[in-house]
Amino acid sequence: MIHSLSGGVIKGEKTHRIVKVLTSAGERWYLCDEFAVSLGDKVIVPVGSGVETVEVVRVESVTETASPIPLKRAESVINIVFED
Repeated sequence: MIHSLSGGVIKGEKTHRIVKVLTSAGERWYLCDEFAVSLGDKVIVPVGSGVETVEVVRVESVTETASPIPLKRAESVINIVFED
């Protein structure tokens, strides 16, 4: 790992999976590294002080330097809804 002269760490190129969903609060991106999700899957996500079950409308693989959201502060998908 490379450190800068100011004491910080230069961001790595680790790949993360993020998903875009439509919640009651509007379009939102969530980090989804723990689950393999596809377009159209139903997932449970935190929204405000509660949770919602929503449909995945976009899936992206991004690096820390090329993400549409700040990954260090991103909320994560809680679980996938499996339908019978």
